[in-house]
Amino acid sequence: MVLQKVSGQTEWVPRQKPEVLAPVGRWEALEAVVAAGANAVYLGGKKLNMRMWRSEFNFTDAELQNAVEYTHQYGVRLYVTLNNLYYEEDLDELREFLEFLEKIQVDALIVQDLAVVNLVQQMGLTRPLHASVQANIHNLESLWQLKEMGFKRVIVSKDLSLEEVYWLGRESGMELESFVHGDLCVAHTGQCLTSSLIFGESSNQGRCLKPCRWQYQALNLLDNQTLTIPGPYVLAMKDLCLYPYLPHLIQAGIVSFKIEGRMREGTYLAPLVRAYREAVDRYWEDPQSYRMDPAVWEEMLQYRVRDYTPGQALDRTSAAVFSYTGEREPHFPGRPIPIPNLTEIEVCQNKPNFNLEAKAINASPDAVPSPRLAVRVGSLGALRAALEAGADAVYVGGEVTTAGAHLWGRREVQVAQEETKAAGARLVLITPKITKRREMGELRRWFGELGQLSLDGLMVSNWGVARLARQLTDLPLYGDYSLNLANSLAMEQAAALGLIQGTVSLEVSSSSLEKLLQHTRFSTEIITHGVLTGMVLDFDLLQTLQVRGPRVDLKDEVGHHYPVEVDQFGRSHIYFPYQLCLLSLLPWLVNIGLASFRLEIQSYAEKNVAQIVRLYRKYLDLAVRETQMYTVNPDDWASIQRLHPAGYTLGALS
Repeated sequence: MVLQKVSGQTEWVPRQKPEVLAPVGRWEALEAVVAAGANAVYLGGKKLNMRMWRSEFNFTDAELQNAVEYTHQYGVRLYVTLNNLYYEEDLDELREFLEFLEKIQVDALIVQDLAVVNLVQQMGLTRPLHASVQANIHNLESLWQLKEMGFKRVIVSKDLSLEEVYWLGRESGMELESFVHGDLCVAHTGQCLTSSLIFGESSNQGRCLKPCRWQYQALNLLDNQTLTIPGPYVLAMKDLCLYPYLPHLIQAGIVSFKIEGRMREGTYLAPLVRAYREAVDRYWEDPQSYRMDPAVWEEMLQYRVRDYTPGQALDRTSAAVFSYTGEREPHFPGRPIPIPNLTEIEVCQNKPNFNLEAKAINASPDAVPSPRLAVRVGSLGALRAALEAGADAVYVGGEVTTAGAHLWGRREVQVAQEETKAAGARLVLITPKITKRREMGELRRWFGELGQLSLDGLMVSNWGVARLARQLTDLPLYGDYSLNLANSLAMEQAAALGLIQGTVSLEVSSSSLEKLLQHTRFSTEIITHGVLTGMVLDFDLLQTLQVRGPRVDLKDEVGHHYPVEVDQFGRSHIYFPYQLCLLSLLPWLVNIGLASFRLEIQSYAEKNVAQIVRLYRKYLDLAVRETQMYTVNPDDWASIQRLHPAGYTLGALS
């Protein structure tokens, strides 16, 4: 354990001097941070990591081997970033790279994707596993799950307070690593899809073009009037700096102070490493006499890029963490672009250029040719409409925003279960994507009551929720898209963790999806229609901007509107301007072996739910019966367009 109990007391104290963990992108930076006192460094190879925009800031295999020898010569640990989301075509290369890293004896692997866990177990590898911040670990049950899977350390979410981190470390007994300095993202890590949806450049693969750093106007939905806000950079956070709060970090039991910046030069990194190293040493030697060095702090302020903030380490996010004017915002190549939306020609006339002969090699018997039509709804009236229109399964629950749908309490779920059962369909309860200590407490009580409701399943949002559900219920578990399942090995690992079905990541391309389905027997769902959540923020953006309304639109510089709504937990959801519509691809999607097609239409009115479900029922049945003759009627496409005039997209399958 990294915290130990004081004799006769209920408090816990740190027993391990924290390491200062430095980023490295080039050899000169490696030498600079080692000389400055880093206890450990983290770096990546030329592929398979989160910093691929500029290949010169990564290491060849030969350089990696030399770096291990160099750091170990000075007693410095070396961690390798394998923190990408991996697709099926990456897996062979991933196996080879893992073998190489085992051979050269790196000190740990930083991991996001469960495929790495699967391979480490298969191959009998011994390198310690550290869970990446991209895994978005924010509850105790997730830590316990990772511990059971063999992880030694967790890099906790940047959206946690130090009080929460302290509690997680105390209760889990795991090593906790935390970012203490560098770039902040406004969205929950691992849950931001905006860059991927616009550019095809995924933040889960380190290729984000930073829509959170763009300029926006805020518009009131009711009258389309421009609202007065503090500045156009409404999502641009200041840089994290916890140097003034170093005693708080140590007392929180954090074992590794991580500095962000693998694409920084050694001249920038060395002073930061030296500052944190010297401060940790002074505090550890004599905490009673420790004072922050004002000269070092002044130097940090002088050479900062953006202004500094402690983020959420001390308190919940407020306006103080943002740089609304953008005066210190550095240049970045990402800029908003006009986003093409689906046209009648693409949907109704063009035949998709996909291989309709490529069936899933290992598809489960019930996946083809009769996939289920699942519908997420926002009210009992919408549930009835979906059932009457032909839904095979209905999903209820999860986050409910201020803009419409009602909450799903015990009474509503009981009625939904009775009506779904009478219709011969399935009812699955969805859990929220972000489940910190409060939400997990509520779910613990809720799960204890679900056994009396005879539900058909639970849709779990993160691995902590999955673990809790396995402990407290006997219900079948379904995985939501927030689990970022993108390859067959991750699907295999999900099955080992008790899931009977997983929703494929919204970032998987058409070619990757086809390859995935050729290598898994796991029942796989895809979202085929509806609302796309681009970002989830751990605070009320409308309150922060001091604007009112159930919904506000953020308008970018080319005129796209990103609706913002706040849920019952005070978290903001920023939606993509276009909704998803895969109607034209149904024959191919059926053919490759998907088990379930989900309509994410919880915000739709009852009559619109009925219309969309009826159309997808019609075309899904047509895709199964008459694949080669399949076409979408222009009148049906026109009716869909009227429901969301802003437009539609194929998402990652375009």
